[in-house]
Amino acid sequence: MDWIENQILVEEGVDAKLEKLYLKVFPKVAGFIKNKGGNFEQAEDIFQDALVAYLEKMDQVEKAEQYVMGAAKNLWWQKCKQVEKENTLLSYKVQYTVLEDFYPTPSEKRILKFLEKAGKKCMDLLSAFYFEEKKLESLMKTFGFSSKHSVSVQKHKCLDKVKSIVHEKSLKYEDFYE
Repeated sequence: MDWIENQILVEEGVDAKLEKLYLKVFPKVAGFIKNKGGNFEQAEDIFQDALVAYLEKMDQVEKAEQYVMGAAKNLWWQKCKQVEKENTLLSYKVQYTVLEDFYPTPSEKRILKFLEKAGKKCMDLLSAFYFEEKKLESLMKTFGFSSKHSVSVQKHKCLDKVKSIVHEKSLKYEDFYE
């Protein structure tokens, strides 16, 4: 809208009409946005954009209040969808960043090879106990042991098996860290 059109609108009392519209509709828009998780500043921005949309089609609109309220709601939902898309992209980036550390380091590969040599059952048991942090009761049921004591004994046997494999290779602590 250029300066001349603005002057014509003011002369015809449009600013008084907009003031009334503002006083009547803005509290409704602000309440709607607040109920949907927004704040006062967002409500002001959305309302101003809705007013601009109204001014562009003012001569075609019969019910100004309904038009501005409807426009404000639509603008708010569009903003929410945009924020949701941005949050989804950010969470995807965070997940992707975490996945960069997925592959084991050379020293971790060595440890995994020793665990594999100890056998699948030992590897599964040690993994469940140390990495998944499962309790002895849970391990007892999962692996079919008769008591917590037998789970504990088997866990120690598995650890001893891994230690003996490492000892056979005459490896030291330093061999696992580069």
